[in-house]
Amino acid sequence: MIVAFLVFVAFPAPIGFVRSLPDGAVYRFLYQFVAMDSLFNTLPSLHVGFASCIVLALWKPSSALLRALLSAWLGLLMTSTVLTHQHHIADVVSGFALAVVVHALFTIGGAGRTPPHRVR
Repeated sequence: MIVAFLVFVAFPAPIGFVRSLPDGAVYRFLYQFVAMDSLFNTLPSLHVGFASCIVLALWKPSSALLRALLSAWLGLLMTSTVLTHQHHIADVVSGFALAVVVHALFTIGGAGRTPPHRVR
């Protein structure tokens, strides 16, 4: 979070999409209520960063089936952030890269050791 905040402040990346509100009054209200995010806090994507941290933390102790499910979930999440005009591809890539760096830093020297049993 701290690294992402520093990037948000140092390099405010504006979103390149024109956001439009839905036509229906109820949907317009709901969208305005939940869409409180800033149009400049896009790089790196915290949606992708947090989800990637979860997947990376669960990867090693997981079975092949669970790894496939985690990969599919992360892929859908990454795709949805782009298709819903919340993020650009660079935001997704930088969010994933941030998660990989954080994961590597916290697993150096055994801090995040995998338990001896596998999750099924």
